[in-house]
Amino acid sequence: MAFSREIRSFKLCLVLLFGYFLLFMGLRHQVGADWYSYLAIYEHTSLELGNIFATDPGYGLINFLSGKMGGGIYLSDSISAALFLSGLFYFISSLKDYRSIALAVANGFLVLIFAMTANRQAIATGILMAAYALFSKGKPLKALATAVAAVFFHRTAILPLLVLGTAFLIEERDRLRASHLVIFFLSILASLILFAVLFLPHWETFMGNYVLENRVESKGAYPRILLGFVSAALILRGVVIPRGGLALWNVQSLFYVLSPLMIPLVGSTTVDRLFFYFYPLQMVAMSGLVRGVKGEAARRLVWLSIFTLYFMVLTVWFLFGSTAYGLLPYKNILFGGF
Repeated sequence: MAFSREIRSFKLCLVLLFGYFLLFMGLRHQVGADWYSYLAIYEHTSLELGNIFATDPGYGLINFLSGKMGGGIYLSDSISAALFLSGLFYFISSLKDYRSIALAVANGFLVLIFAMTANRQAIATGILMAAYALFSKGKPLKALATAVAAVFFHRTAILPLLVLGTAFLIEERDRLRASHLVIFFLSILASLILFAVLFLPHWETFMGNYVLENRVESKGAYPRILLGFVSAALILRGVVIPRGGLALWNVQSLFYVLSPLMIPLVGSTTVDRLFFYFYPLQMVAMSGLVRGVKGEAARRLVWLSIFTLYFMVLTVWFLFGSTAYGLLPYKNILFGGF
């Protein structure tokens, strides 16, 4: 009886937090380093249905529908926030225990900064988090199908789609059948088609915005990459053993371990942005770390230490981050933010 009350209380907290974050993110005004860039995208893609392909088509369609309903950029931002938050909270709900740590890790950067700056990639990340949860629940086919949808909101989501495909093969290796191989190769084919249709036409823009321009070092990227690296090491060394989807978390961990080798090639900022797709790895590792500590007092100390660490990461970013100006001061249309 006490356990069921605890579950109901947790679900109520998630509902309230979902509503709070939805208003906080969706109705913000001139908040986010890319606010005016996304406003320009909205003004163009909301005019005609054919214009949705001027950006990632999933996001363009959101803007078009928002424009048709007269909701403006605020409805578009609210839909984007709802998609991201749905994936985030579904993922957190799928964790077995210490979900408060997972929420603190997500809130440390993913929610308050990333999701209010990079709308398209945030939606893709939310969809991928739902895919990760499905994979961890033993539903790899549904996970792959869900991950395909993420590519329509940000082209770079092809990378985590391939990671999921690889994890699928590893997970099913002992009971691998011809149908599994067909599904895997269809996923690869879908990725190639999506790459050709959605990515190649914008290759020069991608190289300019994500690689050549961002090869300049971003100091803020290193702490986030380091936290991911530590989380990956905890899983690969067996200190933390995820309760589901071990193949997925192992493959993601390998990517994190190799991340320092990628920085000289494409720059720390590019690695940082791409690895937001794998940010849930930190949520799994940190909540699992608390679970593995013996003794209630020691467990509480580790819980508090992780909570404090991510709070400090958020605080330092707001104090010294080069793009913190985009979120400060915070304005919302509910409170006279115009």
